Amino acid sequence: LQFAHEHGCFLVTCNRDDFVELTQRQPHHGIIVIVRRRTRAAERAALFRLLERAGETGLKDNINFS
Repeated sequence: LQFAHEHGCFLVTCNRDDFVELTQRQPHHGIIVIVRRRTRAAERAALFRLLERAGETGLKDNINFS
């Protein structure tokens, strides 16, 4: 999370519990939590839907679930 913040990046993870907790204590530019699905293709499709709906401004500084 710190590395992503220092480089102005979003963090993309499947590890919701640890990173959502860390956001309470550390600055971040935004987090995308990928919810596990039956296939990687379904996870990828959900991620692309999130990106299309939210755009960069909707993702920035938020915790987003796809």
